[in-house]
Amino acid sequence: MTDGLRREVGPHGIRVCMVAPGPTRTEIAEGITDPAHREAIRVYINQDGALEPNDVAQTIVHIVSLSPRANISEVWIRATTDVAY
Repeated sequence: MTDGLRREVGPHGIRVCMVAPGPTRTEIAEGITDPAHREAIRVYINQDGALEPNDVAQTIVHIVSLSPRANISEVWIRATTDVAY
């Protein structure tokens, strides 16, 4: 999907990047109504070494600060200690 969008808007100078963060300490679990799923997400985002929101923000700042000639099309951000996959 992002590659199709990039092809469509790239000629107009618009860059597109898919950012996929791993476990990040946020309040995302609080919006989950299923108690078991909510608890599983809480455990996942609070694991040792989980990312902080600022880690993701710094990555996005880097992406948008590049020269207009450069487009990073995809970024996977993982915690250094997250080696499960």
